[in-house]
Amino acid sequence: MENKKAIGLLFTANIISGIAQGLSLLAIPWHFAATLNQTSIFAMSMVGVTIVSMFWQVYAGALIDRYSRKWLFVIGSLIMGAFLMGVGIWGTYSSFLPAALVIVVYGSNQLFFNVHYPALYAFAQEITPPEHYGKINSWIEIQGQFTRIVAGALGAILLAGTDEGSNIMGIPLHLSIPIAPWELWDILLLDAGTYFLAAIIISQIKYKPIAERKYVPEPLIARIKQGASFLKQNPLVFNFGFFSHILFAVVLVQITILLPVYVNEFLNKGADVFASGQAWYSIGALSSGLFLRHIFRNRLTVAATMINMIIASGVMLYLAFGQHIGLFFAATLFIGITNAGTRITRVTFLFNQIPNHLIGRCNSAFSILNTGFRGLIIGLFSLTYFSEAPTASMGYLVGALAVLISVFAIYRTRKQLFPLSDRL
Repeated sequence: MENKKAIGLLFTANIISGIAQGLSLLAIPWHFAATLNQTSIFAMSMVGVTIVSMFWQVYAGALIDRYSRKWLFVIGSLIMGAFLMGVGIWGTYSSFLPAALVIVVYGSNQLFFNVHYPALYAFAQEITPPEHYGKINSWIEIQGQFTRIVAGALGAILLAGTDEGSNIMGIPLHLSIPIAPWELWDILLLDAGTYFLAAIIISQIKYKPIAERKYVPEPLIARIKQGASFLKQNPLVFNFGFFSHILFAVVLVQITILLPVYVNEFLNKGADVFASGQAWYSIGALSSGLFLRHIFRNRLTVAATMINMIIASGVMLYLAFGQHIGLFFAATLFIGITNAGTRITRVTFLFNQIPNHLIGRCNSAFSILNTGFRGLIIGLFSLTYFSEAPTASMGYLVGALAVLISVFAIYRTRKQLFPLSDRL
């Protein structure tokens, strides 16, 4: 495959920074749920972050289509690294981080991801031949989830410590050298260092563009309208792109807002079980990246998407009522499989339907709508009803219903979508 070295360097940088990012994104929600006991405040602050994201994403997609994706990665990583280093140094010297500042850190990461992941997919499309789109999307999922597995395993050790023993993915761990729980600022300093290292690696990437980028100087708003216009002219692509994205929104909110409370209040377990659940989720997503194309090799991407979403909704229904720890880990495994599977089949369909010079703008449109939906359910889950036992699990029931409704919306247009859908 052409540009194999460039893809390898891109993935290497993504893995290095992703491990520490994953650890930070584990530590902060758990900090609010178990240490500060302020889950509702964290959830409400995420509504604010979500609103800001909606406006930011309007510009993010246009930036991705206008500027070098490579240098967007480099500049973004340097900015995030400098910010996190400053916060980490503050925490180290004061032995304290204000809750508001921690929320800003988490929100900044989310805003960075609004550029990072769309740019990653657009860059991959730009340097990959069309016949390898399915493969490259699987590779992106594999490397991304590998980092989350490592982050989950590290989180089980570093967040809970090992002074009294620890649990990694349901397996008791006894180390001869006790490890005290890391402070949040220590984790942020680690994250900052990996951002800097990722920026250095990405700056060394050399590649030959394969997908054509047709840039015409024009106002930013005009470029944004082009993406919206394309989707308006292709309602089937819009319908599938929007409703197949709902599972991602539901799972992201569940992991960020519901899971820490679910483990702490509903399962009555600690940080090691919370982090281990994240690791099992990532193993599922990694497995999907490895085997999805083989399991669905003769299945249309639209059909495979619906199957994954139906399975995910069934698993969420179990989580709403079941409290068995082993089945909890199994459920998070299947959520990982189905969410990643849906993402792979969805992006593969969109790659084949949307030109590369419009992909960033169209993804921004989907992201804005998805972010708005996330804001609504985050606001709902900020209610005390969803943050206290025994109703701390009911958010999973809400999620299951939202996913089933989305599957029905896709199913209604299946006869028109199937002719557009490629086989994996």
